[in-house]
Amino acid sequence: SEVIAEISTSHGGEVSWQTRLIEKAAEARADWIKFQSYQVKHLSPSDEQYRWFKQAELSDADHERLLKACQKYGVKFLTTPFHHDRVPFLASLGLEAIKIGSGEASDRKMLEAVAKYPWRIIVSTGLMTMADLERMNHLLGAHRVTLLHTVSEYPTPLRNVNVGRMRWLKEHCNRPVGIAGQTVSCCPLGVDPITRRVGAHLCGGILCVCGSVLPAR
Repeated sequence: SEVIAEISTSHGGEVSWQTRLIEKAAEARADWIKFQSYQVKHLSPSDEQYRWFKQAELSDADHERLLKACQKYGVKFLTTPFHHDRVPFLASLGLEAIKIGSGEASDRKMLEAVAKYPWRIIVSTGLMTMADLERMNHLLGAHRVTLLHTVSEYPTPLRNVNVGRMRWLKEHCNRPVGIAGQTVSCCPLGVDPITRRVGAHLCGGILCVCGSVLPAR
């Protein structure tokens, strides 16, 4: 099994904090540490979170620096693009894998963009319909794809985790599966008792954990 430590924008654009998060994720033995590769030029200044997103936006140079930091600490760099025009730059970094979020997993332009490169593709499925899954499966073809069962409710009440959907995803799409978990009962690194048990039985799947790998700032 593999573990992804979800950092998202929690670094707030602070270089020292980014480095510390990478270091602590490596100490926690995460296999991957995941950031977000959005660009605020695609957002409206009227968005209530615009200032935060602008503060936490990663430049091209930030990506290159973070990739080197991950290599230094022995953890793999992973990121999620939010617009298809960011994909060519990410591919130029020579990344082993790319992560597609639930909101972009049904975006044909995004799927076509990532399908142009020979990396592993990890897809969250929280907002996908059956038709979306079938289209994604077709567009990504022979790529190495892992599907993450995701409940797009943050945090997710335990009663809504629906772990059984993982089996359905595997059988329906004939792809390896994992789970992205952010439940109400988060433990350190975001791994609650249910997702910890699931992660132990993934047999090659992925456990993406959302939450803090550090004490409160």
